[in-house]
Amino acid sequence: MTGSDDARKQDPDGDSRALESRPSSSDLLPHEAYLLNLGSRESRETMRSVIQSMCWMLRECQPADMDWGSLRRSDGQSLLASLQDKGRSRSTQALYLSALRGVLKETWHQRLIDGDEYHRIVDIRPYKEKRLPKGRALESDEIDHLLKKLEASDHPSAIRDRAIINVLYSSGMRRAELVGLDLDDLCPEAGGLRIRGKGNRERIAPVDDEAWESVNTWIDDLRGEESGPLFLPMTKAGKLKWKRMTGQGVAYLLEKASKKAGTERTLPHDMRRTFITHLLDNNEDILTVADLAGHASVETTQIYDRRGEATKRAAVERLRKDRRRKD
Repeated sequence: MTGSDDARKQDPDGDSRALESRPSSSDLLPHEAYLLNLGSRESRETMRSVIQSMCWMLRECQPADMDWGSLRRSDGQSLLASLQDKGRSRSTQALYLSALRGVLKETWHQRLIDGDEYHRIVDIRPYKEKRLPKGRALESDEIDHLLKKLEASDHPSAIRDRAIINVLYSSGMRRAELVGLDLDDLCPEAGGLRIRGKGNRERIAPVDDEAWESVNTWIDDLRGEESGPLFLPMTKAGKLKWKRMTGQGVAYLLEKASKKAGTERTLPHDMRRTFITHLLDNNEDILTVADLAGHASVETTQIYDRRGEATKRAAVERLRKDRRRKD
């Protein structure tokens, strides 16, 4: 029997493609196997950087030289303490620990680390803390101002950028989800876009009429109806590049648009915070908001809520007014 026949025989799904060309997890280093299992290119790039930093903090080495099986609980505790000493936030600590858990799970699958030691390390959790939330939610007039400035521009990219900002504001999707959209993800019958979010969970994100109209204008006037990525990068001269946009490209266009509009610096995640905050400010049910945002937990949704400071400020202003009214 030939090698290819062996591959077909061993494939439980009966797939006769060249399985021998696919690397199995045992052919890869643990960190490589972990990165291969991540759902998006952006996630892989983020975690690759985290792993490189983590290896230097733990052993002053590159990931390819790391002996993951030699790690002990004390190493995980030392990593966490180092992150805290550097002033890293709880979310950053959680990101590093998530990467560590993922790589060690692959290490355990490859039988390079004892099961008991593996569980002792992955049981480590970030330190509890209370910090002011990062990012901001834009005011409604800021959104309107950004869009009006783009509408007044005669550069072709303004048509695309207006569609992107409308979609981000109307759907609250992550920038990785936005750049992952294809033309086929348009769902006119549902009035929304099909999103593949974290954990490969799919959902339909409804968008309002203004966002839908701006997307159709982008397609009709510039992009066309050829299959492929919904949003495309463009040259400075306004010519389309037939490839997928990057998350960094979305961040750049938002920063450029906010600078030209004379508003505070705006990032893609600020648009997501704005979407969630405005929905909550309209007294929408938090379970509905969490579902629209693609959150598995309402606790995550609450982190994005930026109503707190405005609510407290309004309460203080009412305090003096109410006292004077009583007097």
